[in-house]
Amino acid sequence: MKKESVHQQTLHELVQWLKTIGLVSLIALCIFVIIWLIPRPYHTRGFNTITDLQRYGSTIDEFIKMDNNNFNFPSYESYYQENFGPCLARTLRDKLNWPLYTLHLRQAPYFSASFFKTLLDDVTNYRKARGWQGDFIQKIEVKESSKLVIFGPVQGAYHGLVRYFEKLKELKIIDENLMVQRPDYYLIFLGNVVNRSPYTLEIFSILLELLKKNPENVIYLKGSQEYKENWKIHTLERELIYRAKNLSSSLIPLQDEIDEFFNTLPITLYCTIPFIKDTKLNYFKCAAFIDDDRYFELIDAPRYATFLKQKSSERLTTFDINHGSNNDPEAANIVSRAMVRDIKKRDSYEEMDGLRSLPPTKGIPTWSVLSTSAEPYRVGLKFFHDAFVIITPAHQLDNWGITLYNRDMRNKDDNSFKSRAYSFFGSTLEQQ
Repeated sequence: MKKESVHQQTLHELVQWLKTIGLVSLIALCIFVIIWLIPRPYHTRGFNTITDLQRYGSTIDEFIKMDNNNFNFPSYESYYQENFGPCLARTLRDKLNWPLYTLHLRQAPYFSASFFKTLLDDVTNYRKARGWQGDFIQKIEVKESSKLVIFGPVQGAYHGLVRYFEKLKELKIIDENLMVQRPDYYLIFLGNVVNRSPYTLEIFSILLELLKKNPENVIYLKGSQEYKENWKIHTLERELIYRAKNLSSSLIPLQDEIDEFFNTLPITLYCTIPFIKDTKLNYFKCAAFIDDDRYFELIDAPRYATFLKQKSSERLTTFDINHGSNNDPEAANIVSRAMVRDIKKRDSYEEMDGLRSLPPTKGIPTWSVLSTSAEPYRVGLKFFHDAFVIITPAHQLDNWGITLYNRDMRNKDDNSFKSRAYSFFGSTLEQQ
């Protein structure tokens, strides 16, 4: 009897132990299921001030090493895998943060892929509603009080662009909230903003934020990286696959939305100078580089002379280049004075510090600007400068200036920008 009692007690303890394990397992399973059913945080807001950009920049390394030696097609696969690759701990952390973000118990991140998508949708819809689609050019009328800030290819150089904004705030061209300070001030990007960096989504978002806040004062030209589907063979495609896969069912997440946005970018910006009293309308143009001979013919100004001469109440006006005519009756009444353009770097690059005077194009002064500190340019082209330029009009063409603002990244003891002014309509680097 005594042995039987001990046996029954042992069996009872085993049953109780199994029940406890089962209960704990059930509770753990329920908790796991609940956590798994919690949606990933979807942030519709992110960085929108210079301070936000600085704080986010302090959390990411500016100099991420490439995994290969191909400067035209750099790979950052190990960086993506380490920071955005499949990871159960990262997924659970994101989901557990969702209620904290929802209840405002934790500050939302400065950047997220969902923030990028929100901006992308908003800006694309606005631009489509304005009729900015397809093959088109845009025009602004320059005033004597205007300032035109021009950036060459930025190529995903997040930290460099933030430094530019800091300088532009100091110059009172933009404010802390990324708002252009005057209606006759313009920020012009000569295409190739994306790719060749591990931070393409971040810098893409900055441009979208600028366009959203300043739709008629920020002009983002379509460059070779934004043309057709060229972006899909570069780093933007890899970033989307790693960072936005939960936002889209496409093989390349958000590919249709990005193609749709790039279709709203102009080919060329014409800057007319109506305040100069002349028998002809003076103008200059800003052009991105697109490796397509057809566009070199289509952006020839005489095809749109009537459009260029028309007055408009809008600051930024648009013309479909397919409606241009080689027999425009006003073709003889306009005159080109200069050009600022991007060039194919690997074929025609020469050592520079941000601004280069090119051989004249059809007899007019031609300038090229480079504005990236991305590794393929530092290592591949030995370009070590943050750089942008500002064009300043004057009452007489001879007094117009183009000022280079740059800083040598190799000088660790001096982070300030230096400035150097040249004659904009001069035929060489003629310093003012």
